[in-house]
Amino acid sequence: MAARQALRTDPTSPNNSTTQRDVTDVGGGGRSADFWVRTKTYLSGCSGPSGDVALAIGLTAQEYPKIVHQPSPDGAPLHATEGRRQRREPQRKSEYALYGRRMAENDSRRRARRRTYLSLGTGELAAAALFTYNAVWVVAPRLNDDQRSLTFMVGVAPLVVVLCQAGAYWLMARGWVTVRPMPRGLARMYRAFKTLDLLVLVAAGTYIALHLENSGWAGPLALGTWLFAIVEFVNYYVVRLSYPCHARLDKVGQWRTPRLIQDVHAAA
Repeated sequence: MAARQALRTDPTSPNNSTTQRDVTDVGGGGRSADFWVRTKTYLSGCSGPSGDVALAIGLTAQEYPKIVHQPSPDGAPLHATEGRRQRREPQRKSEYALYGRRMAENDSRRRARRRTYLSLGTGELAAAALFTYNAVWVVAPRLNDDQRSLTFMVGVAPLVVVLCQAGAYWLMARGWVTVRPMPRGLARMYRAFKTLDLLVLVAAGTYIALHLENSGWAGPLALGTWLFAIVEFVNYYVVRLSYPCHARLDKVGQWRTPRLIQDVHAAA
């Protein structure tokens, strides 16, 4: 009844029936309650004479204080909103400070991992270049036989391929580490690399086995290089085998998924 008496009852007002129905039915919830809250919020935020504000929504200067000081549907006076806002301010500042610390920690962790990935990527590419140089310009000229040289090259080729793929992955991963997943196109390409590397290893192993007896000392050297290529393939595509020197020995036996495969799965 108090809300009904606070309304302007001028029958000539075009919005009188809608406004009266919305305020009177405030206890029913829904759209009426929402209108009541929005009206009192508007009144509390306006500045200037109360008569100007009241006229803006169709109330008289005498009816304006009655509407403003009436309790809201939840029972709290309108000015209590400011009190709640002030009480939440310390909590809000604490949340902002916590968010800032987390962002700083993420940024520090990202820089550290980018440095690690740069070291790993350049190391793998340097190893691939070193194996290629030794195979072409150091070992092959001393074999003095095309068949032996070919056998040795077949053993080195899978290792160089895996090392180049690993080095390129580490360098490219610096762009998305701790920020976003691996690009899907790149993930599909490394899935294809996994299958291709497996086929290359099988073909190279078959060729070395067929020419092992007639290759002299180049045969065992090619076989050892081929086995090292298998270890690198498993380390990057199957189970993680390499760990930092300061890592505990129990981590080696945990059969962890390699970082490359984790990124490929995360991109799916």
